[in-house]
Amino acid sequence: MTKDELLNLIYEVQSFQSEQDNIEVKSAAKGAPKIYDSLSSLSNRPGGGVIIFGLDEEKGFEPVGVYNLNDLRKKVGEAAVQMEPPIRLTFSSVKYKDAIILATEVPQCPVEFKPCYYKPAGLHGGSYIRVSDGDRKMTDYEIYMYKSGRSQATDDVQPFAEPSWRIWTIGQ
Repeated sequence: MTKDELLNLIYEVQSFQSEQDNIEVKSAAKGAPKIYDSLSSLSNRPGGGVIIFGLDEEKGFEPVGVYNLNDLRKKVGEAAVQMEPPIRLTFSSVKYKDAIILATEVPQCPVEFKPCYYKPAGLHGGSYIRVSDGDRKMTDYEIYMYKSGRSQATDDVQPFAEPSWRIWTIGQ
């Protein structure tokens, strides 16, 4: 993501005064302790999404900056490898109104590996889905549907039994 693209995302969030279904905002003034649910939900979302650190939702998405750019990048990267399957993030940063803003792009998890979940919490405790501007724990049914959709259905390629001549000669 370029600096201009990141600035445009910041402008979009501030203009709408809301997160989007593909954009999560975290102030990260003291780190990002609640990151796993966002990583899971965005990676399970078609197209993935972006997490922007350094804007404060409580203050109208004003820039507050991140506590330590390198440490935050490291901690978010460590969280991403605790996901199943591990997520490979890309990071971008920009200085905006004297505050350092960090963004990470969360790629969509390949369909055959969904749902992506926080491994220490387990499949049913660590799978999230993005709903509007929030992360919601997946239901058992949603997890089942993701797992059942992992592979191509093959019921339609079963061999056809050889017809007997008796079937073909009926009615003649």
